[in-house]
This record gives sequence, structure tokens and C-alpha cells, in this order.
Amino acid sequence: MKLISYIFFFLCLSAQAQDCNKYKTGTFEIDNLDGTVSVIKRTKKFQKESSGEIKTKDKIVWLNDCSYKLIPVRIKDKSGLIGDEILTFTIIKTFDHSYVVQITGLEDMVFEAQVYEQGYLGETE
Repeated sequence: MKLISYIFFFLCLSAQAQDCNKYKTGTFEIDNLDGTVSVIKRTKKFQKESSGEIKTKDKIVWLNDCSYKLIPVRIKDKSGLIGDEILTFTIIKTFDHSYVVQITGLEDMVFEAQVYEQGYLGETE
């Protein structure tokens, strides 16, 4: 009976583990609320994001396997929508070609977004 309990416990832990490493670098897309698409290009040290005329470059600092901070380096935004806050991102769920990230750092607000590997935007998983 103990063996069954250990196997069940191990399976529960495995199911909760997130595979965040595959999302540390690469090109990704986000479907924005206004109908536009943001393209994110992430390397080991930097993340560049563009959406229409808005372009940002941030230094990326990984806090652990699934959490990172973006520190603004350069912001090109004539509309003034993008601020220079340091934001914290936590990957809370992963799928085969996307992940859900929780974003904090804008006052007391918490946001969530689904981020897709380039070419998989809008596919259901």
C-alpha cells in the first residue's frame, strides 16, 4: 500500500511541474486585446517586443526556472502607453506550444496572458 501511495505522490508532483526552460529563449506572439499582435524575441540576456509602432528592449533577469524580471533598456512609444516599470513575470502553466504568464509590478494590478511560440498563435491546446 505504501508503494501505491508513493507512486501517486510522485505522479501528482510530476503533473504540477512546469517545463519553463523551453520558453527562456525564442520568438513568441501575444494576441492583444485591441486585435494587434505583439512579437517577442527573447535571448538569454534581452527581450525585444514590438506591436505596431511600439517597440521595447528589456534586460531579462531570471529569478528561478519559471520567473523573470524585465528591466527596461529602450522604449519607443509615441503614444506614451508603455512605462518604465520593472515587471515580474511568472510562468504559471505550460503547454506544448504556449504558456500562461502572470505579470506583476504595475501598482497592485496582476495580469495574465497566454504567450505562443511563433506560428502557433490562436491554436487551442
